Parts: sequence; structure tokens; C-alpha cells
Amino acid sequence: MSRSTPEHHVGLVLFDRARPTAPAAGHRPAVRGLTSSRSQNGDGDWRETSISDFGLRASDFFGVASGGGLGDWSSPMTEVRRLLRTHLLLARASNLPTVWSNCVAGWLLGGGGVWTDLGALFAGATLLYTGGMYLNDAFDAPFDSQHRPERPIPRGWIQLEAVWACGFTMLGSGVLCLFLFSTVTMIFALLLSLFILIYDIVHKMFALSPVIMAGCRTLLILVAASTGAHGIDGGKINHSVWSALAMGFYVVGLSYLARRESLAGPLQYWPCIFLAGPLVLAFIINQPFNMLRSAIVSVVITMWLLRCLWFAYWSPHRNIGMAVGGLLAGIPLVDLLSVWTGAPAVGLIFVGFFGLSLLFQRFIPAT
Repeated sequence: MSRSTPEHHVGLVLFDRARPTAPAAGHRPAVRGLTSSRSQNGDGDWRETSISDFGLRASDFFGVASGGGLGDWSSPMTEVRRLLRTHLLLARASNLPTVWSNCVAGWLLGGGGVWTDLGALFAGATLLYTGGMYLNDAFDAPFDSQHRPERPIPRGWIQLEAVWACGFTMLGSGVLCLFLFSTVTMIFALLLSLFILIYDIVHKMFALSPVIMAGCRTLLILVAASTGAHGIDGGKINHSVWSALAMGFYVVGLSYLARRESLAGPLQYWPCIFLAGPLVLAFIINQPFNMLRSAIVSVVITMWLLRCLWFAYWSPHRNIGMAVGGLLAGIPLVDLLSVWTGAPAVGLIFVGFFGLSLLFQRFIPAT
């Protein structure tokens, strides 16, 4: 779970390091799109793009007159708003619906059980993810001061020591929440926390760090499956390990693109093979009984993948951040592919997570 993965991509209104020009009286600029992204203009300034289609700006939500919580503002934030925005940015809160989606998918793959048990699972997974994101920024503080000055630590919105403390506290609290379940869950929770730490430490210097990030998502699904009534080995669907690995393949492709977001040069096409991993697995596993439902979800995922990849590979103005944001939001669709047996309520849950992820990205960047 990460940033240079992702855990990108990805929603603010436009910002520049230069103070924006005041709009004409009575004019309210419209901001269009689906996700936010970062791009670099000819002067070398970073510009953050928003995805509001409601005529509502992220600045309105957070009370920032100039609209970019990461850029300059023409009227000061209140301390409460700045504190809230700082922590939402550090947590990359727009990605949390994808974490909850992984939890529900893994739990169903493990046989489900009492829905109230999901509370502790959600709490543990949320704390692990959020703690990992805080530590990601803490480890990346020297890099961000040079390459991502809009992040909260280089902007001086929060002290580095406070980020370290919050990160380790949340990481430890997340593990303790998952200790409420079985011994198997405890073991996988410890492995997940270890993977998170390793990723945060080495992801800027290790070319295969997307594999570690994929391991985090894979382990999260296995943690959730271990809390189900039948655990990792059983359950009504009985594909928890394979589904977790398929999610890992998807995240490898996503994370490679996220790593290329701040780098120049051509993009390779091999990540697309990994992004298609869940589709291939679904085709193999669902024969012959669940093929129609699997095909419907696979078509939806394929269309969403093509829409996202267009921004990275074929758009006249390449926008990798837009692609990564969409791919992150698509994680619940991949989860749906792994668990859906036709129950409308289950389908609505994962479609809801997908929509919630896109909605959150209107206000908080996912990377």
C-alpha cells in the first residue's frame, strides 16, 4: 500500500506554485474529469488536476479559497481545516474504499460469517494501510523536498517527528486489532506489517518494489480470508489464494505505472499483461458454471482498463496520474470478479466501493 505504487492516484483542483489569478467576479470555474493527476508544465511547475463534475470544487469542501490544498491559497485556512487536510493527504484516504473492498472480498472468499466481525477487520486493515502511508511520506521526506514539494511534510504543515509517531502507532494498532481473530490471522497480519515496512524503506531504490506492493495487497486479502467462517482453505467460493494472487498481478502492473509518474521516457507495455491477470484467472476458474456473470464483469473491467490506459499510452497529452488513479479505483471491480456469484447485494457493495473511491478522489489525491 503505497504511494509510488500506488496507493496514487490520485483529487484536487488545479494548483500552481505561483499564486493563481483571481477569477472574474461571479465566475466559478468548472473542473472536469474523473480522477486527479499531476503533470509538469513547460516552466517545470507541477500542476494538480481535479475531477469534479458537480460544479463543486475541492476548495469549497476544505474552505481553501484558491482551490488547491497542495498549492498556494489566497485566504488562510483555519487550523482545523489544515490539520484535517494534512492527515487526509498523508493517509491517502481516497484509497481506503479499495482497502475495505479487499477486506470484504477476502472475508467472502473465506466463507463469510457474522457481518459484525467486519468491524474489527476494517479497523485493523485501515490502520495498517494508513500507518503505512504515513511512514511512506516519512521515509520519502528527503525525496519529496526536491521532487514533490506539495506534500504536507516539505510544505511544513506537519513535523516529520509527528508523522513517524503517527505512522508507527497506527501500524502497531492495526496489528493488535487483527490479533482479535485466529492465530493464522495474527501470522498474516505480522507478515503484512513487515511487507509494508519493507516497501516503505526500499521502494525508491529497489526496481522490483512493485512486487512488494503487490505482496501487501495479496496478504491483505489472505488476512481477510483467514477471518471468514472457513478460513483460507475453505469457504463457499474456495478461491482465496488464487484470487489474492490475481490481485497481486493487477497491483504489479498498476505500481509500475505509478513509478513512472515522475519519470520521463517511454512507457513499456508489459504492465498491461499483469493488469489482465485477474481476467485470465477468472476465465480459467469460472468454466463452465459461472461464465456468463464472469464475462459481464470482465467486459466492464476491460472497458475501464482501456479508459485508464488511454491516459498513459495513447492520449496526446500523457497523464500517468490519471491512469493510476483510475486503476486504483478499479480494484473493487477486480474484487467483484473474484467473489460474485450473482447476488445483487454483493454486486452493489463492490460497485459502491468503486464509486466511493472515485468520489473521494475528487478531494484527496490517491498518490
